[in-house]
Amino acid sequence: MDAMFLSMEGTEWPQHTLGLMILDPSDAPGFDFEHLRDHLDRRLPYLPSFRRRIQEVPLGLDRPVWVDDPAFKLDYHIHRAALPAPGGEKELADVVGEILARQLNRNQPLWESWFVEGLEGGHIAFIAKTHHSIVDGVSGAGLSSVLCDVTPDARGPLVELPDEGEQPRHSSLELFAKGTLSAATTPPKLVQYLGQTVRNAVTTISHLRRDDPPPRPMS
Repeated sequence: MDAMFLSMEGTEWPQHTLGLMILDPSDAPGFDFEHLRDHLDRRLPYLPSFRRRIQEVPLGLDRPVWVDDPAFKLDYHIHRAALPAPGGEKELADVVGEILARQLNRNQPLWESWFVEGLEGGHIAFIAKTHHSIVDGVSGAGLSSVLCDVTPDARGPLVELPDEGEQPRHSSLELFAKGTLSAATTPPKLVQYLGQTVRNAVTTISHLRRDDPPPRPMS
């Protein structure tokens, strides 16, 4: 699924998603950009995929792999902006549109966030932009539970997203060998999948002719 989102992406069809929260800091004295940065820094250990980037396989022989970014810098992913007056919905929509239009840099972990000040009423906008390859509808709910607290006395995330272990960077030779093997075994796999698809179709048609419900496939 990750590879599908990456392969589908283009300048006219970016594959990232964006979340927007309007915050009222009036009941949180001292809340500012640095406070948010420190908060994200404390929560990142619970989000290993947010510290990983793509490593391409030489010659495109296989799907890209995820590797831990040894040069990860939080400040590359956290930005600060201010709306022009009067700081209404139009001004916010313009900023959101600009952020949404830009593709994420594939040489970095595929996410970024924005702390936007200058909203009417002293409010603050928090914008989180993530690639579909690292967050989907299910893990997105878990992401919110990691980043947000339900009580003022922040005690840590409610859930911890699953960690697949360390993902070290591979040498080009290792990836080339893996890609060559994958390319050599792909045709037999396709034949196997095609045969299974045909058998399933025949079974379904035969059941429909008898008005019997087809067997439920395994998920």
